[in-house]
Amino acid sequence: MRALDLLAGFHLPKSKEAQAATGRAARECARPQVRARHSRMAVAGLARLGRAHWELSLTDAAVADVPDTRDPHRLLAQTD
Repeated sequence: MRALDLLAGFHLPKSKEAQAATGRAARECARPQVRARHSRMAVAGLARLGRAHWELSLTDAAVADVPDTRDPHRLLAQTD
């Protein structure tokens, strides 16, 4: 049994289409959420072990001699 088979129905919110899907279609519906959750768990685990860290690259651009704050403004505009 593949990992996605095990994780596909484990506490993932499902659309009506995903609820009706079986087999490969069900795995394909679950894949994006499983991938995102796996990525977050991996990064958190690596950070906890001291093997990963965060770098605030947006701040480097904002405090440069010629500041560039377009990216943060663009990101903030998307949250409205």
